Amino acid sequence: MSNTVARAMSQDCFCVKETTKGTAIYPTAATERVVTAGTAEINQQASFSDSEEVVNSLDVMDRFQDQMGAGTWSVPIYIRTSGTKGTPPMGKILYESLMGLETIVTDTSVTYEQATTKPSFTIWMRKSHTVFYATGACTEAGKLNFTNKGGSKVDFSGGFMRMGWAGTSAANGATANGSGSGYLTDHAQYPAGTTSIHLDTGTGTVLEGDTVTFAGDLTVYFVETGCAGDGDSDITIRAPGLTTTLDEDVAMTITGSSKITLDSGGGKLYTAGTRIEIGADNNTNAGYEIASVTVASDKLFMAEAVTCADNAEITGFLPTYTAVGTVLENKNLAITFDGTSKNLKSLSVDVNSPVAWQTDEITTSGYVTEYIEDRRAIKCSLDVLFREQDVSYFYDATQNTQVSVIAINDGGAGDKCTINIPQTELEVPQTQTSSPTVSLSIAGTGLGSTGEDSCSIVFE
Repeated sequence: MSNTVARAMSQDCFCVKETTKGTAIYPTAATERVVTAGTAEINQQASFSDSEEVVNSLDVMDRFQDQMGAGTWSVPIYIRTSGTKGTPPMGKILYESLMGLETIVTDTSVTYEQATTKPSFTIWMRKSHTVFYATGACTEAGKLNFTNKGGSKVDFSGGFMRMGWAGTSAANGATANGSGSGYLTDHAQYPAGTTSIHLDTGTGTVLEGDTVTFAGDLTVYFVETGCAGDGDSDITIRAPGLTTTLDEDVAMTITGSSKITLDSGGGKLYTAGTRIEIGADNNTNAGYEIASVTVASDKLFMAEAVTCADNAEITGFLPTYTAVGTVLENKNLAITFDGTSKNLKSLSVDVNSPVAWQTDEITTSGYVTEYIEDRRAIKCSLDVLFREQDVSYFYDATQNTQVSVIAINDGGAGDKCTINIPQTELEVPQTQTSSPTVSLSIAGTGLGSTGEDSCSIVFE
C-alpha cells in the first residue's frame, strides 16, 4: 500500500446545495466547482468526558466520547462572475447560505438578499490523495477586503454537521459474486420492507455483497447475509428491504457483486457516502458511491454492482469540471460613500451571519443535526486620505447619521458585482499619520430599515 505525503497544490473543492439539511449531495455540474484563492479547510474535532468513577489512583482510568459537535470550514475565493446576466457566479451557494435568499431575474441579474433562514450545502474537498466531505454546512461569515491591487476576494467560513472521507488503498482480491442459480422464494408472500427471505430448490452460493433481482421486480437488492450451500437457505438483504410484495416461487437471479475487500487497515480510510474511483474506472465522471463500510474486515459495500480487479487502486473521487466565470479585479472597483463617489485606500466589509448549532440535542446519529439562525452583524471599515470635506464624517458619527456604502466592481455586462450597505451608521473617525499624508480610518455598522435589508450582493 502506498503512503505518499499530501501536496498542498493538489486541491479541489465543490459546494453543493442540499435538499435536506445534513444529507450529502454529490456534485454534478460545473457551477458547483469552486476554485479557491488560497487554502480551503474543513475540520471536526471529537471531545471526551473523563470518567468520574472513584479508583485508588491519580490516573484517569477511562473517558467517554461525547456526541460530535459542529465542525468548521473556510473557503477563500475570488469573485468570479459568469459573464452572462442572470447567471449565478462561482460559489453561488456560499453567497446564498451567507445571505439567505437567491433571486434570479433571467438575462438581468442574480441578487443575494437577506432572509431569516439560511440553506445548507455539502462541501467536497480533495486534499491530494484523500477526498473529504462536510454535510449540513452553513456560511456564517463573508469577509471582503478591497484595495487597488489584485483580485476581489471573499473569505467565506462557517460550520457543518458531519465529516467523512475517502482515501487511497488497494483491492485485496477481485470482485466475485456467488455461484447460486435456480433459487426460488419459499413460504408465504413477503410484504414490502422485508429483509429476511427464505430460498429453496437452487444450488450454489449466495455471497455477502451480491446484487440480486427477483422476477417481476426491477429493483436491485444487496445481500447482507448469504448462504453457503444448496437447497433451503435464508438470506438477508440490505435495508430498507423489499420495495414491493414478493410471492412464493419467484426466481432469484444473482446479477453481480457490490463488495470490495481492501488491503489490511484499508477500512479505516473510507466512510459511507463518499465516492471512489476503481483503478482507472470513474463511472463516467460520477464515481462509485460507498453505501457502507465494515472497518473490522476492511470491506466496502457499494451502492451498485461493481467490477474490481485484484490490487486495483481504490481512491476517493471528485468529478472533473471547469469552474465558471472570470475573476473581478480590484482596479475596476468604484466606491460610493454617502451618495458621492469616493476614492478610498481600502474598504473592508464583514458580513457576519452566525447560526447556533444545536449541540445539546441528543441524536441517534451521534452528530449535530440542526442549526438555528442567529442575529447578524454587518460591519465595514474604510481608509481615506484626509481631505477638508471629510471633517463632516465626525459630525455624522456623533449625530447617528446613516450613510450608504456601495462598492461596484464593473468588468462589463455579466461581469458586474455590487455590494450595497444602504444604512451604515458611522463611528467617529480615527486619524492616522503616515508621512507625508494623514488618513482617516472610519468604521461603520450596517443597520436594517424594514428588516432583512442591511446588505445585498448583486451580480448583473
